[in-house]
Amino acid sequence: MKTRDRSARRHHAARRKARVERVLAHLLAGRQGRLRSRVKGVLADTPARCSCWMCANPRRIFGETTVQERRLFATTDDES
Repeated sequence: MKTRDRSARRHHAARRKARVERVLAHLLAGRQGRLRSRVKGVLADTPARCSCWMCANPRRIFGETTVQERRLFATTDDES
């Protein structure tokens, strides 16, 4: 596995922050001024802000199966 150097980490951090800024600019439609750098960093590093039932993984909360598992079960049921 290739070790990422500092420049790669900085590049990806800047890319994530730019994406957060684009998404929020679209969602807020200019209703808010420029975001502070710290806020962009927090949103870029933690896309899921909480673990409530609305934000968390449905598999963990509700025990739902993944699409891949449903396909597997469907093919095994058809073969039986």
